[in-house]
Amino acid sequence: MAMTELHFSLAALQRSKRRSSVDKAAYEGGKRLTSFKRSGVMSTVAKVAYDGAFRLTDDRQVDTHGQPLIRDYSHKQNVFSSTLFDPAGNLLDPQIFWNGVEFHHKRGDAVVARTIVMALPDELPLAESIKLAEDYAKIIARHYGVGVQVSVHRSRTGTPEVVLPMGTPVAEVVAQDTGAKDSNTHAHFILSSCAVLEDGTLGKKVVALDTFACARMDPPEPSPLVFMRTLAAGMINRVLAVHGLPYRVEHTSFAARGIDQIPTIHEGHCDLRKAINESIRDTNAIRAAERERETTVKSSPEKMSDEELVAYFDATHAQEDGKLLSEWLARKGAEAEAAVKTCEELRFLNGAIEQKEWYVNTKNKVIENEARNLQERGEPEPEGGFIARAARLVERFFRILGLEKIAEHIEETIKKLEREKEEKRIREEYRRELLKTHTRVRAGGSGADAALEEFADLESRLRALVWPTVEKRLQQAGSHDIPDDEIDREVALEMRRYWAKCGVEAEINELFRIRDAAETPPGAQGIKSGQDSSDEVAPTPAEILGAAFAAAKANPTLETVDAAYKTINGIRAGVWAQMAEESGAGPEPAILNAALLKNVPKWDTIRADLSDLAKKNGFILDKVTREVRPMTRAEIRARDNPGLDR
Repeated sequence: MAMTELHFSLAALQRSKRRSSVDKAAYEGGKRLTSFKRSGVMSTVAKVAYDGAFRLTDDRQVDTHGQPLIRDYSHKQNVFSSTLFDPAGNLLDPQIFWNGVEFHHKRGDAVVARTIVMALPDELPLAESIKLAEDYAKIIARHYGVGVQVSVHRSRTGTPEVVLPMGTPVAEVVAQDTGAKDSNTHAHFILSSCAVLEDGTLGKKVVALDTFACARMDPPEPSPLVFMRTLAAGMINRVLAVHGLPYRVEHTSFAARGIDQIPTIHEGHCDLRKAINESIRDTNAIRAAERERETTVKSSPEKMSDEELVAYFDATHAQEDGKLLSEWLARKGAEAEAAVKTCEELRFLNGAIEQKEWYVNTKNKVIENEARNLQERGEPEPEGGFIARAARLVERFFRILGLEKIAEHIEETIKKLEREKEEKRIREEYRRELLKTHTRVRAGGSGADAALEEFADLESRLRALVWPTVEKRLQQAGSHDIPDDEIDREVALEMRRYWAKCGVEAEINELFRIRDAAETPPGAQGIKSGQDSSDEVAPTPAEILGAAFAAAKANPTLETVDAAYKTINGIRAGVWAQMAEESGAGPEPAILNAALLKNVPKWDTIRADLSDLAKKNGFILDKVTREVRPMTRAEIRARDNPGLDR
């Protein structure tokens, strides 16, 4: 069923100096409530006479001869009914009532009346239109307690095929008219601004008809237009239904109905208004074409530009933390990238994995929501399903926001940290084996020769491990046809670096000395070393630890402090391995600590001093990784403010 607009306007008749009440009532009005002030020769009587085609005497106005002014519009055509009702529905005399209204208001700028102009369906017979307008006037008069003058105008009369000639008697027109085309049927209502009491006298101003007064109330009252428009639409639609007409009128605005169009204005027979409506229709057609294009684009997100795709996701997905989806993802992505950089600096693999999990979970959630949106829009299921299509759109959306690069950085960081973790595991395993071998060699006896063979095997394994790295580095530096002795020298240096990372340099040096002494023929040790063999004394664990601590104290860097800690761990591991081999089980912590104090008398003192040295220079031994790292800001604050509540 078609819907059409209800053309309805409300205005106030207020006495004015510059233009006549007739002009104002006939051509002003519309969407605003204006004032029609009395002054000079203006009056409500003139408006009533004009709308109703009456000849009325305006008792408040006089002509040049001092006689009451005659308002004569009885010659006016196309006025087929004009009736005045009181609140009880009784008929009143316009001459007496409106002159009484004029004299009732004392102020020179008083609002004496208000007007309503309501368009009526041309398809209705004239008699039905008159009845509809009069019923509406009675309801308004009773609802607000005022007098209401209603006048019905129609420019063309007859039938859709035959138009009655001008001058046809009104009674004959009403009897023969069944609804002429383009007849501009409408009704003029004039409402007294003051109340009409039961005894027929005039009372105070009716505040409910003043839109400004209603707005100033606490709480504000709805505008009278709301009631009047709703009532008019309901009455007109009931009559249209009775006559079987296939359309209805709607009194609410396009904005209230969510329609993106400019409403047209009531044309009547004004060429200017017709031109205005043509312009409005052209603008609405352009808007409709733009909406259709947007709908086409929205139905195919793959064809959107980058900006349109971002706007599409923001419009179709729920906001996060009060922000649009794109803004929220961009902020969270920046936070994830910063967190991954911190994890990379602190070698915190689990933190990088957590950021990867956040990224994957967030992306999957957006994909699921987009797949649901595509399905709810009623689109046919594409090849591969809605999830596959949504995944392609989300991939592009994330790439536009720069999140794909962040994901690649997270993945590279995880691989790097996992590689470092594996290298560290291999170093720790190698270090344990080396320390165990060193302990057995130092113990001497029958197992020393086998331990030296194990050391040779560990040396060969390390050479095989670092050889590809050295060869690749030399090739990247542009070196080709490198002599074997140069490669051997680079490999030896790389092995030394590896032992330094393991913190076993002292043990390696001692093993080399012991092996060299074992391989030197008897009596030739002094010649090889340049001194008597009795002078070759292996350093004790206390001397090794003291030297490492002295180096860290002289130059407290991350490397020297870490090397000192590794020396401590190496001595502990060596003593533990020796005791475990002798007893067949790992020693208890108290027994192990007693053995360490026996080998290194200042064991606890050096450990405490090393811890203080590390903290003083901004380093700390990580309890998880067992490596020395820079202190965080929170740890530095705790160090500098030991009594501060955290």
